[in-house]
Amino acid sequence: MWKSKILLIACLVLTLFGCSNKLEINNLSIEKQPKFGGIYIHSTIEEFNKYGFEYGDSLDFSFSNGYELTDIPYYDGFYMRRNKLLLVAYPGYPYICLSICNGGSMYEQAQVDDTVTVSIKLNEKGKYIDVQNALKMAYTNDRNNYESDEIFTNFRCVEGGNFGPNILYRSASPCDNSYNRAVYTDKLIKEYNIQTILDIADTIEETDDYYNDPNLDCPNWKNLYENNHVFVQELSNDYSSDTFKDKVKNIAQVIIENDGPYLLHCTEGKDRTGFVCILFEALMNYSEKEIIDDYMKTYENYYGINIESDRNKYDAIVETKFKDLIECLTRNTNNLVEAAKYYLLECGLTEQEIDKLIIKLS
Repeated sequence: MWKSKILLIACLVLTLFGCSNKLEINNLSIEKQPKFGGIYIHSTIEEFNKYGFEYGDSLDFSFSNGYELTDIPYYDGFYMRRNKLLLVAYPGYPYICLSICNGGSMYEQAQVDDTVTVSIKLNEKGKYIDVQNALKMAYTNDRNNYESDEIFTNFRCVEGGNFGPNILYRSASPCDNSYNRAVYTDKLIKEYNIQTILDIADTIEETDDYYNDPNLDCPNWKNLYENNHVFVQELSNDYSSDTFKDKVKNIAQVIIENDGPYLLHCTEGKDRTGFVCILFEALMNYSEKEIIDDYMKTYENYYGINIESDRNKYDAIVETKFKDLIECLTRNTNNLVEAAKYYLLECGLTEQEIDKLIIKLS
């Protein structure tokens, strides 16, 4: 603690004397980000920004094992194309996190362990500020700021194409209340008669903890959980990895073997849910415009961003986030139905299972 205070004072002194281009923090401890394999650097977002670093800055990293990185952007969101590096101060994270956006494990790439330390210094002030400003987004966790429970929880039916009516829904988590949405999602589970839940965010251990938490007032989710109608497949954010594809296979088989309506969710119902929904929508004969419209509905629900309210930001999100997902799916063919089938075959499903999946969703 006293070392952090000394570092903070030193950085503030540098800033006061106009030497912010020399900002540097040395020997911060690290740990592996448990969900996605990023590197948590032991400085909270608030602490790090007090040193004088700002969103949009370019940073250099030197690890005590000899691994080095230069010219890495610092953002408050994942404003990067797939497999690009960034330091992110994502709301809700306990620390700043060095990550590969929608890619593999930064922790493994750097070949670090928790005994390694890292030093960070400013490369260039504000080099990426235009990207930060173009994509900066924030939402509140206060239900009163949203028009409905559905908008607040990003809860909606995936409909159109060859989908059957009221068969597949997507949402934020009905069990992880980190963003104050679980209780509201739980009410919608009953209202929309959800029979099968596909949890692609959590581990079995985590869902057991949610179930045993006496303060979690989610009786509808708990009822489905205790009756084995909640199926847990924790997905990473690396959509092209074999591990991700193995779990997509399991998700598809759950749908084949169980009755709907189905609810698919990650934590926010945004990124991992977004990709799996894009996959199913392509399979069920959505046009690319229909897929974009559903994907971007999340940004309208959470941030109020649509093509009318902020065309520039809307286009930037499509270019930075959506195109990564659709290109991951269509790398072999631009025919969306065939692309989805090809991806599912790569996941290990048979053609007969894919046909059964189509029948269940229709």
